[in-house]
Amino acid sequence: MPNIAGLQNNLHKANHKENMRLNAEKFGFSTPKTWVISSTTDDILNDLVFPVIIKAIHSQDAPKSIQIFNTKEELIPVADELLKKSKEVQIQTFINKEKEVIYLGWAHNDDVCIPCLMEKIREFPSKFGGTGFGYFSPETCKYFDIEQLKNLVRSYRYTGLFSVEYVIHKGIPYFLEINFRNDGNGYFPGYGGVNMPVQLIKKCSGETISADQKITAPFYMMREYNDYKWCKENNYSFYKWLKDMNKVSVFQYWNRKDIFPFVCFIKDHVARMVSNKIKKILR
Repeated sequence: MPNIAGLQNNLHKANHKENMRLNAEKFGFSTPKTWVISSTTDDILNDLVFPVIIKAIHSQDAPKSIQIFNTKEELIPVADELLKKSKEVQIQTFINKEKEVIYLGWAHNDDVCIPCLMEKIREFPSKFGGTGFGYFSPETCKYFDIEQLKNLVRSYRYTGLFSVEYVIHKGIPYFLEINFRNDGNGYFPGYGGVNMPVQLIKKCSGETISADQKITAPFYMMREYNDYKWCKENNYSFYKWLKDMNKVSVFQYWNRKDIFPFVCFIKDHVARMVSNKIKKILR
């Protein structure tokens, strides 16, 4: 199981978004301008620099539903609802990103392996969603010295899979958060020769596994259903989408050598569509 120094409840403490942000700053990373409130009557709300976004202080406290707010009047009702689920909320100035970059890896105490970064090309929902189309690269020092990030992860004495999110604005990488779990894109480095879950299991079993590995070459990936929904939402032509698919080396579900996951996904998706239509008819 993922853990922080093997101690109970430490993972929950590490997931505190504001503590995480402050720790990233200690290691030299830029972060968005941030405020933390426990009530919408806090005077600090008068200091906000709009537009802003708002999050529960712990991801587990409330479902992820990020919106952009341009005024205090828009923000307060949503903050009030969120504070019913979370003791505190984090408010950050919205950064209009030029690019979003995710670093994926595994850690076993002081051994931290970050074999690649992924640059998001498309995501659904737009601005705050899961990756649809992306580019994996072994050039982990493209935006900063990767040892800087490894030292940040080491400071947690963490064992487990993880990902770290940044947005790039005017060439500056802004730290967003560390996800102390297997990322939704964690399957893809395996295509590049680094099967992170298997390596972590072997490391935890006492085998010698190098933490300095990189994926063998850059490649495009696609989470096909997410990307299809993005294309539909943005009226992206089917012809262009097929051209993009031609660049892709690895898909989330489709694999001609093993079509069973894709078949299962289609069956599950169709079953849910039918179930939802029946529920609507019976209302």
